[in-house]
Amino acid sequence: MAEAGHNTKVYTEQGGDIQRIASGGSLIADSGSTATLAGTKSDGTTNLSATFAMINTACDRSTKVVALTPTAGQTITLDAATYADKTILITTTTVSFNLALPAFDGTTGKRRIVFGGNLSSATVTISATGAHLFGGVIQNTDSSVGFATGFTVAKVNAGGSTNIAVNGTTQGGRKGDWIEIEDVATAHGEINGLLNASGSEATPFS
Repeated sequence: MAEAGHNTKVYTEQGGDIQRIASGGSLIADSGSTATLAGTKSDGTTNLSATFAMINTACDRSTKVVALTPTAGQTITLDAATYADKTILITTTTVSFNLALPAFDGTTGKRRIVFGGNLSSATVTISATGAHLFGGVIQNTDSSVGFATGFTVAKVNAGGSTNIAVNGTTQGGRKGDWIEIEDVATAHGEINGLLNASGSEATPFS
């Protein structure tokens, strides 16, 4: 309750430990100010376990697509803080580089990798920390005749694969091609994708 003599909807309770906003009251942070909530966030029943960074990752549509223009030989780690549940648009087409996946533990989310142009004399290698890529199908279509081959990890290694390599020709890597990788459990990433090959289709898995 408010201290004696006070008739306000925003007040400090007796003892000084609680600042209360009563029904109909408001808490306003003016433009240019910062409201910092460092303690436990709760609606009175359930505590908020997500961090502000997690909320931004899930809700901020302006950051859902991350464009990458790597340099030759560069390795980019697709860490959860920057790339979880994002579409990663590859904008370079003429240099080879590596995309390193984080260790899978069921918490690092999903990544959708999209090629924004046709790779030319370049290979993009997506690597897990071990033979942790399983399931799903990457469909690789011969761009000249329209026939498709579905490549699965099991065709290469029933115990899982470590790498997905896209080379702009037999292993796909044309504009619009995509690969999706989801962290579902410890040492377990599920894959799916659609590639367009020139020449005879070949597996991207190793």
